[in-house]
Amino acid sequence: MTSDGIGGASIALFFSTASEAITTLRLAALIKLTIMSIKIRIRPPNEPPLRSPQDFSDQLAASSLCPSAEDAGRKARAVRVRIARSTAGWPVRPTADEFYEAIRAPYPSHRQTAIVAMWAQEAEPREMLRAWVQRAYSWRTLVAALHRHGLTRRGNLNDYLNCFAL
Repeated sequence: MTSDGIGGASIALFFSTASEAITTLRLAALIKLTIMSIKIRIRPPNEPPLRSPQDFSDQLAASSLCPSAEDAGRKARAVRVRIARSTAGWPVRPTADEFYEAIRAPYPSHRQTAIVAMWAQEAEPREMLRAWVQRAYSWRTLVAALHRHGLTRRGNLNDYLNCFAL
């Protein structure tokens, strides 16, 4: 007998059972956590839908709004800065020129889809506005790209972009 009054064989049996119980509890917790995360990721059906591209203007921002010509269009500074911040782990970082082409591609490649998805998920609304001011895209071009790539399920982004609809 040990000092606590339990035999050595009983302690070994207890630990074996406890170990199995802990493993079972961990597995149950993991399953519950997985189910909860799936529930969290399911979007409620009442989110505001992103309006169709035809509801948005195809006009670029007035050139007088853009402070410098070298930071406009294909070289938009807002796009370059967001790419630099959000693609650090990419094997080959995209360029602002690639973004410009990706957002307009009628049949996008996987890389172009990833570039547009990065913009939709990572860019803040003020960066999207700044890119428009810097003539990187029109609102219609951006919304059409989001629809084309299936990136229309972000409620707050949809609210923001829908403000620019005509």
